[in-house]
Amino acid sequence: MGLKEVFSRTVFSWFSGASTPVKHISLRALLPNTDHFMTYEGSTTHPGCWETTVWIILNKPIYITKHELYQLRKLMQGSEEAPKAPLGNNARPIQPLHQRTIRTNINFKNVPAVIK
Repeated sequence: MGLKEVFSRTVFSWFSGASTPVKHISLRALLPNTDHFMTYEGSTTHPGCWETTVWIILNKPIYITKHELYQLRKLMQGSEEAPKAPLGNNARPIQPLHQRTIRTNINFKNVPAVIK
């Protein structure tokens, strides 16, 4: 089951703490088919922003439809009885690199001309 099937078959629980069982989901089907990525050590995106996270960035995007984006933007913090705010638009500003090492298995010298 890929992302489209998750959106089409799932009735979302819009609030924190609620859950909806999803059967037979393949994480591999949710991600692009690629062996190439970059990683770096960074921080969590929520307060206290602890420097305890290894981020993995795939070299291919995940595409979603406008409707799927709309569904994700309806997710809420809090509970149905006490909604707080939309879950989205909570990104931190870009942070300084602080001598972080970015690791990759992408050979940039051998990238097809279409990607350059």
